[in-house]
Amino acid sequence: LQETLEFEHSLESRFAPSRPSTDTFASSNENPVFGQSISEAFEPYLSVWVDAQDKQLAALLPKYRQQPLRPPDEEFNSHIVISSSTELFAFYRHSLQQCAKLSTGGSLAELAKVFAKYLDQYAQQVLLNYISERPSAHTPSKVPTIEDLVSVLNTADYCYTTCTQLEEKIKGRLDESLKQSVDLQSQADSFMGIASAAVRGLVRQVEIELEPSWREMRNTPWSKIEAVSDQSSYVSELLSRTKGKTSEILQLLHKQQYARAFSDHLIELMSSLFISNVFQCRPVSETGAEQVCTLRNEQLFNSISEANIST
Repeated sequence: LQETLEFEHSLESRFAPSRPSTDTFASSNENPVFGQSISEAFEPYLSVWVDAQDKQLAALLPKYRQQPLRPPDEEFNSHIVISSSTELFAFYRHSLQQCAKLSTGGSLAELAKVFAKYLDQYAQQVLLNYISERPSAHTPSKVPTIEDLVSVLNTADYCYTTCTQLEEKIKGRLDESLKQSVDLQSQADSFMGIASAAVRGLVRQVEIELEPSWREMRNTPWSKIEAVSDQSSYVSELLSRTKGKTSEILQLLHKQQYARAFSDHLIELMSSLFISNVFQCRPVSETGAEQVCTLRNEQLFNSISEANIST
């Protein structure tokens, strides 16, 4: 097909009538000599080509699932986007350009459906797989690292934006009657869902960091406390860990919408954890209850807010 297009273009350039030098704004394709008289013969058979694109993409997805987030010798960068995502959209752009030269009708609309199918698969089978704690055929059960989560967050955000741009480009080349048949909003929403999952994973990192402090709180004999002191021993460690881990993560989030989402989810989690751990501290004497209350929720929330402001 590409050779046919190039041959057709060469004929058009060779035999197109010369124009006056003053004809500056006229399109060089106005009144074409050959038009698409050769390539349009392929239109009825483009479904075979679309099927071939489908098969190529089907072969790429398992490869992407098995690839590490980044090459072993590549240092982490907080702006990093996983390379397979840029490769996937480069493939899409090339296929779109090829198809649009031969068809702006049904074949292009079918190609858009193929694109949508593999965008869904990339989101669920590749990106989500990187940050899932559930074991799979390709990865054992593990808690993803902060670097993994930030990389997936950046990639999901990139895919969300590029997915929207792809839809606009397809509609820009498609026949007017078929424009409404192309809708990649569901796929864009899926990528935003992956971004939200990555943010929740980052909150989980803080939760893991704080578990020793909560354990100390639960192991304190609250029913035997006879006097209220200024602050329980675990409190300073809890606040320090909260602020330290929160600052570390926020420094890696370069979009305010994700930094805000992380902070909101973290505050919600801290409220839930505080109540849950207080409940597990029973039995608690009246004096012990007063001592527990020396750790007010405001202290935790202020430590998160301070970390957010400092970044």
